[in-house]
Amino acid sequence: MSDQRPPFLATADQVERCRTIVAEIDALARQTGGYEAQRSWLNDAATGPVFDPSHPLSTADITPEFLAAVPVRSMIFSGASLEGTEMNAAGHVIWSLLKHVSPVAGAKIVDRWWHHLTSSDRYRGLPLAIADLLAAERMRRLRAFLRPPASFDGTTHDRMAVTERLSALEAAGMIQPLRNKHSPIVLEIGAGYGALALALRNVLPQATYVIVDLPETLKLSACYLMTRQDAPVVMVPPSALLPKEPSFMLCLATALDRLEGLPIDLAINTLSFGEMAPNEVSRYASFLHRILAPGGALFEQNFDNSHVGSPNFSNPTAVLAQHFNRHTPVPGMYIKGRPRVWWA
Repeated sequence: MSDQRPPFLATADQVERCRTIVAEIDALARQTGGYEAQRSWLNDAATGPVFDPSHPLSTADITPEFLAAVPVRSMIFSGASLEGTEMNAAGHVIWSLLKHVSPVAGAKIVDRWWHHLTSSDRYRGLPLAIADLLAAERMRRLRAFLRPPASFDGTTHDRMAVTERLSALEAAGMIQPLRNKHSPIVLEIGAGYGALALALRNVLPQATYVIVDLPETLKLSACYLMTRQDAPVVMVPPSALLPKEPSFMLCLATALDRLEGLPIDLAINTLSFGEMAPNEVSRYASFLHRILAPGGALFEQNFDNSHVGSPNFSNPTAVLAQHFNRHTPVPGMYIKGRPRVWWA
């Protein structure tokens, strides 16, 4: 069996639909100041070689080859290596040299961070030991909800992160109530290329899943979700009307007013609140406090980045506590930050 995954090939129809929605996102970003907001964030947070704010992704960029590499192109937002590949120092895609087998979602370890750890005698085997320790209990709890590991489309770093977040959501009691609802609404702020969105909607196929993001990442998640699953992927209309069937709905961070009045059952943020200025986290917290449905909650998993010493990083817990009446840390051991659930 080959170590390399078969290449993903987008159809002509998928290419055309992706071009259409990228054009819609581009037009709205120009109307609402989306690119200006993006540049402000990029000044501090983005140092990767694959994101050029001076050249927004256009319809001409959308090709079958581009769509095959969408997760790789989102590198600065969701990890150093994706889709079984990684980037070298020059930003070129190379096949990983290290492939271990781990029980984490039945995936192969192809992440260069794991390579750095396992290449040292002092730390040899530590990542796999941690993975083994976490995976048994995590997969036992998730077995009732998850489809086969193939439903996770990404590499082991992303699979590990998605598995961890799904496990935390289940441990917090967030999943079963939504499974029992006829048409729940989930909102994710900062979805990267859409890995968690795809996995969670596999668990909640009756849900409408709303993604709020900056223009370039919203284009990436739109293309990824359009080509990796069958549910409609649409822009949120000017007035927040739900589509007739469960869908992915896309909204720019500079067009939050389009979501006013939409009752959100579960809001999600992972990692990006810590990479925002405190006033930006406060803006989102105030917005979520208004639109969460009765009994709705915010699930977030972030690091305290206040030590970075930059005005564009924050301690999300301190900011969110100013807007929500109570919160509960999710029990368990986690790698990607301490998850918490917040209620209005």
